[in-house]
Amino acid sequence: MLSINISELVLTILNFLLLWFLLNKFLFKPVIRFTEERQSRINAGLEAEKNTMERQQEEQRILEERADELSRELDQRRSAQRSESIARLEAQKDEIRRQGRDTRQQLREDIQRGADEAAAILEAERGELAGTLARRILE
Repeated sequence: MLSINISELVLTILNFLLLWFLLNKFLFKPVIRFTEERQSRINAGLEAEKNTMERQQEEQRILEERADELSRELDQRRSAQRSESIARLEAQKDEIRRQGRDTRQQLREDIQRGADEAAAILEAERGELAGTLARRILE
């Protein structure tokens, strides 16, 4: 006949509760906290990248508007000015476009540098987390 040993049942429940408490305190909560902090840093990096991209687009739009303004001005003056004036406006337009290209390149480099820094931080934290988890598991 099958019988239930109350003392073993109580000890099993106590062992389960103790194990659950210890795992929750030393493993689950720290891992969850770490992943939430990591996610917030990732989100902050993505937000910064988004802001940088928006700034780049806005600057590009402004540069294009300015180039369009110069083009219109060039068209208005073309009939009234000599070829020397036209050459000077063309040079200004080219300089603005060059500055736009330089600015876009600088922004791309800033974005890449930020992404590289974020990746390095995440890589360092991954190793740190692995070491911490290994120590805690072995303890």
